Amino acid sequence: MKEPGYSMSFCGASLSVHAMVQVAKVFLEEGEDPDRVKERVLAQNLLQSRNQRSQQRIFQEIRLRLQALSTSEKHYLVRAPLGEQKMLCWIAVCRSYPFVAEFAQKVLGTRFSEASPRLQHADFDAFFYASAQTHPALETLRLSTQKKLRQVLFRMMREAGFLEKGGSILPLFPDESLFKALEPDHLSELRWLPVSPSLSRRWVP
Repeated sequence: MKEPGYSMSFCGASLSVHAMVQVAKVFLEEGEDPDRVKERVLAQNLLQSRNQRSQQRIFQEIRLRLQALSTSEKHYLVRAPLGEQKMLCWIAVCRSYPFVAEFAQKVLGTRFSEASPRLQHADFDAFFYASAQTHPALETLRLSTQKKLRQVLFRMMREAGFLEKGGSILPLFPDESLFKALEPDHLSELRWLPVSPSLSRRWVP
């Protein structure tokens, strides 16, 4: 049985920055009406998918993430520099999936604070098994599914620009505009990104 509020369906799309921006524009143009947005996105094949089933799946995932952003954040997403677009897309993923948010704060954050910050597959596996103790639904997932989740999550972190293929974690230096785009209550979410503590302390309560 799927555990309410603890979805693991983020494999439906990678970070998908370009798609997030394109669909965000449609959301804003259509007054955030999800039915009209879906109709336009699929009719115009904005997701550039080869078949309708794949289009539907990717759109559902993109819509979920965009609905985690406020209208003002969507406006920022469509006009922000590429680096900040990537960071906001990562924040949207974390808001949509508690598992990813917890991983970012507890594992990524811990590894980033070390002298030689690195993130390995073993870190994900250890976190996954620890999470299964409090979220039993994870125990029902096949090993192949677990590996797919890990693969997609690591790909998203590379696409976000803070993880190298070898596992090294790269520090991010967000433009001040990103801090201003987030609501004050959401500034703490910057802990989901490998941002230097000195920079975070300027903005995060």
